Amino acid sequence: MLKGASLLELKSKALAFFLLALYVRLVYLFLVVPVDWIGDSYHHWQIAWYTLNIGLSHGRMWDLKGCEYYWPPLPALFEAFLMWMFHSPSILFMRVANIVFSSVSVVLCYLICRKYGEGVGISLAASMSFFPFIVNYDVLAIHEPMMIFFALLGIWLYFKGRDFYAGLSIGLSYLCHFATYLLAPLLGLLYVIHHRSTTRLIPFATGFALVYIPYAYMLYLHTGDALYNVHCLLTFTILGSTAAMRSPLSPIVGPALLVTAIVTLLITVRKVSKLIPMAVIFSGYALCWGVLITFIGAPFSPYEMRYFVLPFTLGLFFLSSGLNRVPFFRLSAKVKRVKIHVSSIVLALFSISLLITLTPNYAGLQNAVQYSFGVADYIGEYYTGGTIISPLPDVTYRLTTSWHVPPQRILGPIYCPTDYSGKMTWLRKHNVTLLLWVPGYESDRVFPELGSGKDQPPFFLIRSFSHTLLYKVRWDEE
Repeated sequence: MLKGASLLELKSKALAFFLLALYVRLVYLFLVVPVDWIGDSYHHWQIAWYTLNIGLSHGRMWDLKGCEYYWPPLPALFEAFLMWMFHSPSILFMRVANIVFSSVSVVLCYLICRKYGEGVGISLAASMSFFPFIVNYDVLAIHEPMMIFFALLGIWLYFKGRDFYAGLSIGLSYLCHFATYLLAPLLGLLYVIHHRSTTRLIPFATGFALVYIPYAYMLYLHTGDALYNVHCLLTFTILGSTAAMRSPLSPIVGPALLVTAIVTLLITVRKVSKLIPMAVIFSGYALCWGVLITFIGAPFSPYEMRYFVLPFTLGLFFLSSGLNRVPFFRLSAKVKRVKIHVSSIVLALFSISLLITLTPNYAGLQNAVQYSFGVADYIGEYYTGGTIISPLPDVTYRLTTSWHVPPQRILGPIYCPTDYSGKMTWLRKHNVTLLLWVPGYESDRVFPELGSGKDQPPFFLIRSFSHTLLYKVRWDEE
């Protein structure tokens, strides 16, 4: 139990790390990537916006691409709440919220890892405050920052012996993202094998169940499958799109992760037993990803690399722990009563150097979304009323925020029948006046006749944007 000055010092350090991480991320947001560059941010926004304006009145979530129940719902519902609270559809609110979540995550890393030494906690927090791989995703409107926050909170509560609340927090992380789904079984394994304590396992499982069972029931009510998202993850993401985008690095990265997992676990069990909980969690993730990457494959572009943020954070912990076992890196000096460790200086400078080096690359990732915004601006200038068919969430976002097109006036092609008669009836019913045709986004399945770019009354080509085609729907010339 900490007393007096020690508790005050701990709170001061925690606040300092929170403010440092917050400042770095706010500067990065507004000066480096003011435009959210990842497509899923806009898809999550779309689910939140359409749930708020259409879905809730029907007692359900909503999406123009039919993915409202594919991702766990908590971040989208939270984003919908922010839009409602601020009376604005801006994506910026979720980006700032994620910055707050991720800054608290830096503090949680410090609190978790200081039990292995103050230098370990400080050097890890210092590194995470600046590391570009982490900062780059923390400023986007994606689901990972909230997931990592609840996952780290659950791990911290586990170490504190607050098992019911640990289960509750891990359950909330399950409501944020798939990448945390290993945590509950790994912590359950620790309770059974490492602690040999069912008295700790039961409250953990109870807290977890209180969150996850209502979620599974909600999925059953709306999809008919209580494990709908898990089945989608296995059949579409892992066995489908992941394998299709297999990286040439997979045969190298996969086995390397398998070896790293086994070596980490063996060294920890034999020499540093107090590291067993963190080693089990890290090795569990490394083994899982190692098997997936080795035998199925995985993409390694910036778009998909965000799935590795949690195991990467755990890996940084072992890097910090290893450095602080070397006498030189354990050295420290007091500057105005603040003890500064060599390990924290080295890791912070390393992270800052990487951040400065990679910033131009990350800034350049905005170009694709800015191109979509240009397409949306052209549509907005041409739009005079009626309904727009938009399969691209970033285009829908721009039409909503810059051109104030109401959500009821934008639909996705997924809802349209594919037979000619049903198609024409549906388009007339919704008074469709503009249609954006994009290959691979249901448009080519529902409107295959438009892929040629030729007029097909009542569809008349207005503009060709690379592979994207904009048609005006004119019923008088059918």
